[in-house]
Amino acid sequence: DWSEVKYDKSKTMQSVWEDKYDYFVKACEENLIKGFNDYSDKLKFTKEVANAKYIVILKLSNIDKYFNVMNIVPGHTVKIWGTFIITTVDGEKKVEIEIDSMKGGRDFSPDDCYTKAFKILGERIANLD
Repeated sequence: DWSEVKYDKSKTMQSVWEDKYDYFVKACEENLIKGFNDYSDKLKFTKEVANAKYIVILKLSNIDKYFNVMNIVPGHTVKIWGTFIITTVDGEKKVEIEIDSMKGGRDFSPDDCYTKAFKILGERIANLD
């Protein structure tokens, strides 16, 4: 759910990504799914809801990007805040995980760091079991 996410707690992601907004939303969602599915043996994410047992919602609240110079190889890094919610198809909440400043996605490219961060988020969620 990208409806209320802010960049650096002040700007809309639409204003940051401008004409690339739809591309980034799709790429970030695909990378979240890939990251989860690559690391989960029991559950798999899909965008197909016809046979789904659960509904997964990632309600984003904030995304920040900064240049990390503290690593051996500096690069752009992203932090993500939000809530990860799993419900039954009937709407019964089963799991709620608060995401508080999840850091990841370091990359030389100021654009690719976003999609990498969502892949890492998917991996981390999958490893919670």
